[in-house]
Amino acid sequence: MTILVPFAVKTVGGTSSFARKFAEEAEHQGHRVVFDWQRPFDCVLVIADASLISLFIAKIRGKRIIQRLDGVYHPATPAGRWFWLYNLKMQLLHNWLADSIIYQSRFSEQSCRQFLGKTSAPTTIIYNGVDLTAYRRANPPSTPSKTLRLVTSGLFRRRDQIEPLLRSVQRLETPWELSIYGPFKQGIASLVRSTAADTRIRWVGSRTAQELAAELPLHDLYLFSDQSACPNAVLEAMAAGLPIVAFDRGSIAELVETGRNGFVVPLAHQDSFRDPYPFEEIDYQHFAESIQSADRQRVNLGTASRGIVEARFGVDTMLKQYCVALEATGL
Repeated sequence: MTILVPFAVKTVGGTSSFARKFAEEAEHQGHRVVFDWQRPFDCVLVIADASLISLFIAKIRGKRIIQRLDGVYHPATPAGRWFWLYNLKMQLLHNWLADSIIYQSRFSEQSCRQFLGKTSAPTTIIYNGVDLTAYRRANPPSTPSKTLRLVTSGLFRRRDQIEPLLRSVQRLETPWELSIYGPFKQGIASLVRSTAADTRIRWVGSRTAQELAAELPLHDLYLFSDQSACPNAVLEAMAAGLPIVAFDRGSIAELVETGRNGFVVPLAHQDSFRDPYPFEEIDYQHFAESIQSADRQRVNLGTASRGIVEARFGVDTMLKQYCVALEATGL
């Protein structure tokens, strides 16, 4: 079977990394992967934006189309009230063109059905995976640090990705420092400037995947506040043996179990797609107390984090599931 992945693979980026690894595993399973519409193919795996005209032509030619979905635009995204317009292409593919659909989590499935509508195509859920050989737990230091070393990571574009964490750590009773890995966009530049005088907050900036893998295990706990379909950043922290403390947004409750590998802190509101984000309704003290609870249990929680990733979220497991899903299209 020849699988077309209509995506321009770059040297960096999560989607590019997925495309490269998928191609390797598919070829290992006896398939062939191409990235160019001009090459012969049997089916199309849409992992990002793709030409609708080309997809229509593929459909007319009897080629099967598999859509991989993480999330959608909704009122709380930058699309605002025009979210439906941004979703049109995705919606057409989801509801009419796709022969099967792969969601990245139950949250992804629920949000897509809420904002795109129902599909008659068969669906499955395949979570993201992390390279278990790249992330290893560091040995505990012989002399424990008196300062709680907290860390978070991502591409920070919106206040709700980081401000709830900053408000929460300010309530900690023990000495702490928070390292923030990843670039930030103009939308939170004022927030970065407002924390410049606090030496406990370190805006580290971008790191290569190899550098991040080496530096994550040097911390004690990983914090997360984003709404994501299946955050690779959290899986990477779990692979590094870190307990996770996160707000109950997106698919977090599918990855983190309170008391087992971290703490999931509930939000006062139930609607994950409200705009604006309800900062004033968050229980920051509860989050701070969860950090302190996780610190007291960090060895057991960290061990469980690594075990969960090994059992459920390895990249090899994910890629094999994709190959099985593609073979199930009947080709």
